[in-house]
Order: sequence, then C-alpha cells, then structure tokens
Amino acid sequence: MDESIPLDKQCQSSLEIFKIKSIGAGLNQFHRCLNEEMVADLRYFNSLESEVDSLRSQLETQKTQFLNEIDRLAREYYYADHMNAILSMYTELDEVTNLQCDYLELLEKCKGLQTELSKSKMMSKSFESVQKHAINLELELQ
Repeated sequence: MDESIPLDKQCQSSLEIFKIKSIGAGLNQFHRCLNEEMVADLRYFNSLESEVDSLRSQLETQKTQFLNEIDRLAREYYYADHMNAILSMYTELDEVTNLQCDYLELLEKCKGLQTELSKSKMMSKSFESVQKHAINLELELQ
C-alpha cells in the first residue's frame, strides 16, 4: 500500500498538470479569440469613422450649397426690392405727371372761361350802355 500512495500522488499531480495545461490552452485560445474580436471591432470602428468622415464632408458640402443658395436668394430679394422701389417711384412720377397734365388742362379751361367771362362782362357793359342810350333817346323823344 505504501507504493500505491506515491503512485496515486503522482497520478494526481499528472492530472493536475494536465488540468493546468488544459486551462492554459483554453486561456490562450480565449486570448486569441479576444484579439481576433478586437481586430474585427477595430476594423468596424475604422469603417464607421470613415463613414462619419464621409457624411461630415457631405454635410459640409450641403451646408456650403445651402449658404450659397441663401446668399443668392438674399441678392435676388435685394434686387427685387430695389426694382419695386424704382417701379414705385416711376409709378409715383407717372401719377405726378398725370396730375400736372390734368392741372394744365384745367388751367386752359379756366383761361377759356375767364376769356368768355371777360367777353360776357364787356357785352354786358355794352348792353348796359346801349340800354342807357336807348332810355335817353326815349326820354328825349317824349
């Protein structure tokens, strides 16, 4: 029995060494798998980073286009606003010109009426003097 104890201890030691080697091999394989996963994750992260950079670049391009469009619309609005102001001024000038023409026409009518009134007054005075003369003649004839 004394011999079986050291043999049993030797078997037990061999079994423990085998278990330790198995655990070590498992740990090594686990380490390799972790490294492979890290490499895959790093590749995925780098591809995401590239995609983000691409999207950022597209966004910057769209932002520039948007700002250019805003600038163009602002210039167009500014031009349209000035054109409206100019057209409004011409409309006002046309109205003033029309009013001046109306004024001149009325002035001509007034001058014509004044001339007629003057003639009428002269005729009235002439008629008055003829009437007075006729009255005087009638008085003389009586």
